Amino acid sequence: MLFNRHLIIMSLSILLIGVIFWWQNPTVAITAMSQSDYAWNSYTAVKSYWKRMDNRQFDLAKSLVTEEAIEDHNIIQNKLNESQLLSIQRIEIKYAQETDTYLCDVTLGSVIDDREEGTYLVNVHPSDNGWSITSIKAMM
Repeated sequence: MLFNRHLIIMSLSILLIGVIFWWQNPTVAITAMSQSDYAWNSYTAVKSYWKRMDNRQFDLAKSLVTEEAIEDHNIIQNKLNESQLLSIQRIEIKYAQETDTYLCDVTLGSVIDDREEGTYLVNVHPSDNGWSITSIKAMM
């Protein structure tokens, strides 16, 4: 019984992987499985930026930002560097009415610090290597 159950699960797994390769060409399928952000759009760029900021990958987050938004990026980076325990506890990304503009509600906090909520208006535009963030404005 046990052998049959494992054989069925393994057969289904191989079948599903085969369907993925049949449905897409192998390059696209392998890239999609290995890179979670393969389907790169403006929302994914904003989400990836905040994820990298929370993980303290400032150089990778800076690569998503254009020269016009470097100053805004540095302000957020300095805020996160003030306390090493500070992290992004909650982020809600909403699409604004304008094209490629997002409203991000960010909640920062840690075990010892109070929660700090902020709202940022993030503009993105397509560039040569995907989407780039052109401005990050803090809303009061």
